[in-house]
Amino acid sequence: MSMYQIEDLVEASVNQLCQVAIDPYQLWNDIHYLYEFQDQFDCSFTHFRVLQELLDCGFMIPLEPCEHPLYIQDKESFNRLVQEDFAYLPRPSGGYWCGVIEGKDGEKFVLNKLFCDYGSPLWQQLVESGRLSGETARPLLALNPYELVLRIVRQVSSGEDPFLFYHWYSLFPMLVELTENTGEISDEVKVELNDRLCRPEVFRALKEDAHMAPQEDDYLDEEFPGEWFAPYFKWCDTVDNDPEYLARQIMELFTKGDFRAALELSAKGLQLSPDDAFFSLFWATSLVILQAREIIPFKLEDNRKAVRVFERFLEYRQDEAKVWNINFYLAMACLPAREFGAAEEAIAKVTDLFDQYPKLLDDYRDLEKKWREKTDS
Repeated sequence: MSMYQIEDLVEASVNQLCQVAIDPYQLWNDIHYLYEFQDQFDCSFTHFRVLQELLDCGFMIPLEPCEHPLYIQDKESFNRLVQEDFAYLPRPSGGYWCGVIEGKDGEKFVLNKLFCDYGSPLWQQLVESGRLSGETARPLLALNPYELVLRIVRQVSSGEDPFLFYHWYSLFPMLVELTENTGEISDEVKVELNDRLCRPEVFRALKEDAHMAPQEDDYLDEEFPGEWFAPYFKWCDTVDNDPEYLARQIMELFTKGDFRAALELSAKGLQLSPDDAFFSLFWATSLVILQAREIIPFKLEDNRKAVRVFERFLEYRQDEAKVWNINFYLAMACLPAREFGAAEEAIAKVTDLFDQYPKLLDDYRDLEKKWREKTDS
């Protein structure tokens, strides 16, 4: 797990919460606990990534320098803040000065204010002194980690954005551990959170992230983390039989140019689903590329199978929107075979495709050039 992943997760979570219609008081509490969680790690100050959202929701409370509890003790230093773009104030009170700030997308914010975050030590002092009152002075709520994460993921689909889901699934036991008092947690909330996080698309994304994926041996003697991760570990035991997971792995291998591994996984996929078009195409494509580069020996029967696979896809080439990628991979597979004359029938059909879709040839040449440069280096 790297610190930038924690920072990205908190940023994405704050963004998501700010898009949901929840009570501002609840929102301030949620953001406070997210940054408190981030502070447990060696992370940077990341408010400026979501500066507009924090200003709009009222989490960052603006002050004049003279309103800081330590102003009387060091007027000169506080008055010099106007010369700075950004400055931290000394602890234990804390706070920070924002002059001219550049947001995440390069937008300039001319603020020239001292700020304290809701729930911070400076906020506590200002509440006790009477400087803050009303809504902004309402006390912190007890953190309920189940409800917090549920509010974050409830309004977004795990299929569209697995990042939030698998990161919170992986880090949730740590959030619970850092929570002194979770309050009462209903069974309904626990069930809904599990239903939203314990899904194949979430587990697939988690398994592919070596930094975040839990290891079963690490939790054998820990009751809660072990219980929490049990659905993931159970899924891992059967993942080799998950065609969609194999397909994602094959695509990744293909992108990296590891055609031998792609061939092996495609063959494994065909054992699970003999008629699966995806596995057939990538098996045939990997086979021809490896033969063309003399990485594996040429076998006539294998190439006849590959030609049959390619011809099957060519039957559907009229529907350009659906088969553009198929045409591209077909072309990519067959052109290197010219070097030794294999799969002539498929090559002839691919040549016809190039005549119809000139861009295919441009794409292939660019990709082939990159591969050759990588091989030469």
